[in-house]
Amino acid sequence: MNHPELVLSNTTSFFSGNIENLFKNARKYGFHYIEIVPYRWIKPEQILSLQNRYGVKVAGIHLPTVWSETLMKTIKEKPGLFEQFFAVVFNFYLGKAKYSPGMDIARTLADQRPYLLIHSNVVKELSAEFEPIAKEFHTVAENIPRVYGHDPLLWDPVTIQNQLVPRGLKGLVFDVGHYNQTMQDLPELNLFEMYQQIAPEVIHISYNSLLIHLLPNKKEQEDLKKLLQIHQPKYITIETNPLISIKKGKLLLEKIIEESNSA
Repeated sequence: MNHPELVLSNTTSFFSGNIENLFKNARKYGFHYIEIVPYRWIKPEQILSLQNRYGVKVAGIHLPTVWSETLMKTIKEKPGLFEQFFAVVFNFYLGKAKYSPGMDIARTLADQRPYLLIHSNVVKELSAEFEPIAKEFHTVAENIPRVYGHDPLLWDPVTIQNQLVPRGLKGLVFDVGHYNQTMQDLPELNLFEMYQQIAPEVIHISYNSLLIHLLPNKKEQEDLKKLLQIHQPKYITIETNPLISIKKGKLLLEKIIEESNSA
């Protein structure tokens, strides 16, 4: 069985605003792949140059979580002050997906076929604009927590898959932390039965048990092991916040993968 490749996201060094830090950290800690959340000021040529210099490949590009709606509308849709504050912060660093350099980076790296990650709410905002994007790129969609909307297209990976694959979606990014938040609202959901149906291409490691973008706690680690025994994705992306040790995260994920394979 092929093991999943571990991928490092620049959420781990996000507030520096310097994408080169992601490449440096990836090489330092032994990652072969990265996922980029593109700052609005970076250029595709810069990414290509850094990739060649550091010997680290871009596995995926994570578009901003708003397509083109106004900042005021985004703020109003957030459930609390914490989320509203970070909507402003992310707008400064990332801008809107429609104007993000993300798709131009994907075009520059077209020979590698990196995945282009779009949040489910952005797909909904895109409406008919989704199909051309899905056709051009290796487009994958990520579930968000149900707190942001009760439409199953937002939070239910099975619905996302069933509705978007016929429209050109190539695969799913399963955010376990987001789904755990949804299960707090709907405890009748079965994590393992759902996961077996979707067989995602990518798992995001970004748990929210105490704060946001954390490593999994003990129970979440056991659940993740069980998920990996059901299906191993192509990539597992560490998408933790900058306060979390990258080394600790990598060692933990390597241990979980090894234990899931030996169980």
